[in-house]
Amino acid sequence: MKKLIVLLAVLVMLAVGGWAGFWFHMAGKVESDIAFLQTKLDEALAEAKADGVNAEFKLGDITVDGFPLAMNVNFQGMAGTIEIPGAAIQHLQQEGGLVLPEGESGMEPLVLNFSSSSPSRITADLFNPVYRWEATGGDSLFTIKGNGLDVELSAKEKKGALVLTLTKSPFDFLMEGGKPYPADIKAVEDFAANFLKYFRGISIESNGVSIVNKSTNKSLMSYDNFILSGSVNTADGETGTVNFKYKIDNASISGDYYRAIYSLTPDVPAELTEFIVAMNEKVGASSGNIDISYTGPLKEELLKQAPPIVEVSINQFALACDLFGFSLDGKISTVAEEPFPNGYVRIRMTNYKELISLYVSMYNEVLIPMIATEMGKQDMSVAMPKVEQRHLDIVYTFFERMGATQPGGSEFELVVKREAGAQDVQFNSLSMGEAMAVAQEVLTPLVEEFQAQAEEMQMQPTPEPMY
Repeated sequence: MKKLIVLLAVLVMLAVGGWAGFWFHMAGKVESDIAFLQTKLDEALAEAKADGVNAEFKLGDITVDGFPLAMNVNFQGMAGTIEIPGAAIQHLQQEGGLVLPEGESGMEPLVLNFSSSSPSRITADLFNPVYRWEATGGDSLFTIKGNGLDVELSAKEKKGALVLTLTKSPFDFLMEGGKPYPADIKAVEDFAANFLKYFRGISIESNGVSIVNKSTNKSLMSYDNFILSGSVNTADGETGTVNFKYKIDNASISGDYYRAIYSLTPDVPAELTEFIVAMNEKVGASSGNIDISYTGPLKEELLKQAPPIVEVSINQFALACDLFGFSLDGKISTVAEEPFPNGYVRIRMTNYKELISLYVSMYNEVLIPMIATEMGKQDMSVAMPKVEQRHLDIVYTFFERMGATQPGGSEFELVVKREAGAQDVQFNSLSMGEAMAVAQEVLTPLVEEFQAQAEEMQMQPTPEPMY
C-alpha cells in the first residue's frame, strides 16, 4: 500500500513538473513570438520611412503570467508616433481634405504622438475559448504638432476590455499547432478562411472615458459606460443567429470638438458648424441601448435564394437625450409561400415636436442657404420653400388622424404590422387603404402649396451667397 501511495505521489509530481515545464516553455515562446512581432513591425516601419513616412510603435515591456491554468500577456508603456510629410499635407490641402492655419505653407511635417500609462493585458484561460484584452485604467496622451497646430489631449479611461469568444480554447490550439493561438501563416489563413467556424462573439467594453484638451483643461468628449458586441450562434457555419448590441450612457460632446473637426474640412461653412454646435447644446447628454437579432442564412449564396427565410428581432432600440426620446421594437419574418414579410414594427417618441422642430430649423436656417449658394456658384438656382409653423401643424394633424398622437400631446406611437397570411398592412388601427386616404386628404394641400411656392420662387433672383 505504501509503495502504491509513493508511486502515485511520484506520478503526480512528474505530471505537475511536466506541466510546469511545458507551461513555462510555452510562456517563453509567447514572449519570443511577441518580440519577433515587434521586430517585424520595426522592419516594416523602416521600409515605410524610406518612402517618406516616419512612424514608430512600441508594444512596451512584456511579461507573461497565469500559471498554471491561464496564460496572460501584460503590456506596459505602449507608445507610438507618426510624422506626416509636408508634401502629403500640401496635397491634402489642395485636394480639399485638410485645412491648416492661414498663412502657413503646409510644408512643415505634422507629428502625432501617442503614449499610455495604462497597463493592459491579454488574459486567456487555457481551457476556455474566451480571450480578453483589458486596459486596467489610466491616462493616454495624444499630441498633434506642426504647421501652427499644438494640441495635447488626455484620455482618461476607468477600465476597458476587448473580449473575443472563439470555438477553440488555447489548449485546443496547442494540441493542433503547438502554440496557444493560430501562429504560423497557414494557420492564420485557415482561421480567416473559416471565420464562422471559429468565431462566436466579440465585444468592446468600457467603464468610461473622458478626453480633455490639456491646454484649455476643457472636456471634448466623455461617456460613463460603453458596450459594443456581436455574436454568432451556428452549428454548420451556413445558417444561424447573429446578435448585435450597443449601449452607451451619458455621452457628451462639446462644441469645441465639432469646431476642431470641421475646421479641417474647407467645404463646411462656419454657419453650419455653429448651427451644429447650438443643436448639440440643445440635445445635451445622450444615452443609447440597442439589441437586434437576425436568424437565417449566413452565407451570401444562401441569401440570394428567393426568398430567403429570415427573422429579424428588434429587441430594443432606444435613444434618449435631454431634448427627446426615441425607441423602436419589433419582429419581422419572411415565409416561403408569401411575397411580403409579416410581423410588426413599433415606433415611439417623446417630445417628438422638439425633434421635428430641430430638423426643420436646420433645413430653414442652414440647408436652404447652403444649397442656394452652391447652385449660385454654378449659375444655377433651386427653389426650396421654407417650412413654417402652419405646415408643421398640418403634419401634426396627420399624425393625430393616424392615431399616432393625441391632440396637443408630445408622445408619438405608430405600429405597422402585417399578420401572417393577411392581405393588408395595418397602421395602428387603420388599414393601408384608410391610411392612404388620410394622407391624401390631409397632406395633399400641403404638397400643392409647396409646389406652387417653388414655381413662384424659380422666377425670382438667386439669393445672395451665405459665404
